[in-house]
Amino acid sequence: MKLKRIVCFLLAGLMIFGLLQTTAFATDFTDVPENSYYHDAVFWALAQGITNGTGGTSFSPANQLTRGQVVTFLWRLAGKPMGYQNYASQFSDVSSSSYCFNAVGWAVYHGITNGTGNGLFSPNVTVTNKETITFMYRAASCNQISAVSTTAGSLSNLNAPASSWYYNACVWANSQGYLAAVPVFSSGFLPNSVTTRALAVYLFWEMKTGKYSVFIDLTAGTGIDTVTLGGNTAAHVSGYRTKGEPTSVSCSPSEWYAFSKWKEAGTTIGGVNPFTIYPNRSRTLIAVGRTLTPREKMVKYAENEIGNHRVDNTGYNITGHWCAAFSSWCAYMAYLACYDYVLIREENNQLVYYKDNYTTQIQYDYTVLRNTSCSQQVRHFCNIGSMMISSQSYLVHNSQSDGWDWTDATVYNTSFAPRVGDLVYFHWAGQSDYVNHVGIVRSVSKVGTSVTITTIEGNTDGTGQGSTYYNSSIVGSHTYTFDITDESKIYWANGSLRGHILGFGLVD
Repeated sequence: MKLKRIVCFLLAGLMIFGLLQTTAFATDFTDVPENSYYHDAVFWALAQGITNGTGGTSFSPANQLTRGQVVTFLWRLAGKPMGYQNYASQFSDVSSSSYCFNAVGWAVYHGITNGTGNGLFSPNVTVTNKETITFMYRAASCNQISAVSTTAGSLSNLNAPASSWYYNACVWANSQGYLAAVPVFSSGFLPNSVTTRALAVYLFWEMKTGKYSVFIDLTAGTGIDTVTLGGNTAAHVSGYRTKGEPTSVSCSPSEWYAFSKWKEAGTTIGGVNPFTIYPNRSRTLIAVGRTLTPREKMVKYAENEIGNHRVDNTGYNITGHWCAAFSSWCAYMAYLACYDYVLIREENNQLVYYKDNYTTQIQYDYTVLRNTSCSQQVRHFCNIGSMMISSQSYLVHNSQSDGWDWTDATVYNTSFAPRVGDLVYFHWAGQSDYVNHVGIVRSVSKVGTSVTITTIEGNTDGTGQGSTYYNSSIVGSHTYTFDITDESKIYWANGSLRGHILGFGLVD
């Protein structure tokens, strides 16, 4: 009795080992690319015991199938029904020891296929697509195999005359959506081509599972690094979903690039990332990126500085309005500010730009001034007609604001919302209402007249204007919510300071 138990234990262990070997082997096919249309179908077929590989790490997807192999695949798909041996014995070329003996008897009994004449079944003759489709059609019609529609669309060209013996089978397969999902049938069904192993398992997989394929790619050179589908991330990914199942796709842009759109068959189908599709057919999507605009690059440079002290970057480490120097440096890096150090003075109520110690006047065409005070930045935006202010009460002359006023500014109203990359101007808490602080708008949301902005600012603790406090002044991010019809005070996220938003410089 003890010996019997040991033998049973060993046999069970061998069975488990064999299953493990099969599973490991199934995942090691080197000739089944992950992005191939038949990838999932191959491993489904192995799991279902419909077919195995052809040896080693090969599945041989391009190998041609024979009549004996196709009826055997279908027989296994039907659950290996037995009791039809007599119907196979009539064929002289199908021995009782043949792998397809039981399958042939089953197929002949149910009228799925017949012999080729003169007592022959011809199991080793290759099978064409029209024969494979007909076998599937007859197996479903006689209720030997339950078929699930994929609704993956239909082909406009079946290449099947209405008088042909395979016409009804082609119409059925087309109406079920099996044919439209096959890439090699993109221009029409190929009835006379020999069925390959890849095509057969894919058609059977469709018939039994009703799945459709989703393939996500990227356009090389447009700034998309990877695409993601169902948790898989790579340059090319594919997967399968049930009809109507919400499917989320996403992509990761390269640095200094942004997501632009999703395209399919040359047509733009979406402009958000991630993007949800509800396909009822096989889909191939392309993720397309674009280079960041100068405004977006400015924000990107600012984001990369978050957490740094001003001594960490010589570009904005100056004595003076460090917040203005910081925003100017970010604009400069994004080609939105002048390369030369610009000297500025007021002449006839206008800012005039010089270099070389006020000896050479220059024509300044850039959006943002380089290394200037907050008040001079505001005056510049007023001069070029791109300053939006919060209230007409600030249309006053103030000696602390370098003598400029808001004459050329525009009062914003309920239709206004700042944009990402604009500059936002504040006054410090407890001081007069003149500009002495600036930040870069990082994000914007608006609901009614309520606007929430997130900014990136140099000098986030109010200590950046003098020549000291170098290590206490840090580039950081704050969030503000305000009503654009109200002169409400804006509280900083850390609760330690309060500032009033006076206006926005629109960076065009």
